[in-house]
Amino acid sequence: MVWLVLACSSPPPIRVEEPARSSAVVAGDSGADSGGDSGGDSGVDTGPLELGEPCDPTANTCADGALCCTACCSPDSPSVCTLADPDGVCPLPDLSIDATRATGHLTLETISVAADSCMIEEACVGGTGDRKVLRFDTTTPNLGTADLILGPPEATPEFFEWSECHDHYHYSGYAEFTLRDAGGSVVGSGHKQAFCVRDSEPWVPEQEGQVPRYNCGFQGLTVGWADTYTWNLDCQWVDVTDLPAGDYTLALEVNPGRAFPEKSFDDNRLELPVTLP
Repeated sequence: MVWLVLACSSPPPIRVEEPARSSAVVAGDSGADSGGDSGGDSGVDTGPLELGEPCDPTANTCADGALCCTACCSPDSPSVCTLADPDGVCPLPDLSIDATRATGHLTLETISVAADSCMIEEACVGGTGDRKVLRFDTTTPNLGTADLILGPPEATPEFFEWSECHDHYHYSGYAEFTLRDAGGSVVGSGHKQAFCVRDSEPWVPEQEGQVPRYNCGFQGLTVGWADTYTWNLDCQWVDVTDLPAGDYTLALEVNPGRAFPEKSFDDNRLELPVTLP
């Protein structure tokens, strides 16, 4: 039995065991051709464009309350007139890491890693044999104003990788786990983790009882839903083998490479001070 201390303001020690709908949109390409009348010089004023109609992002052609936006996250998506969100901008997803979930299952565990394990291939551990890992949940709710839409992996294979451990495609670099010592240096096996991004659980009351929209075959995250990878899954950890006792900072970050746009990146990173025994 060991003790893991999570330091916030005045933290109690955490006891751990050591056993053997709306499409997400972004502002359209400012380099698009504004053009002239596509239907000839008829002299007829067609008026502002309605919601869903193709638009020119360089001109104010949409009806009042609408903006010319491009659906996230394909660069080939056309610009269409879209209802502005409550902030008066194009709707976007907004992902974060939930702190309560991350601290709820902080667990030290010793695992055995074979040389041919997919954990080695996916760089989840620093070596073979017995490894001591710090496990945790990673829950990423979407509390933005639009869905995160990644689509089928086969359509954009450059953004996905096949996971031998989970037997389905993962979106590459969806999250990053690092452990830093008191001097700020990365220690253990900090790594980027690929996820099957899907609607795992409703996150707001309005979504209770609703049918999930996204799965591993068509990936994304609905507004008001969260994607959760629980602590007991392979690679939901940081390798702390041979690290000395002391104070460290566990950092979890979603969308670390800013691969897709969000309303804000300010809440993408969660840092948890921890003390290893």
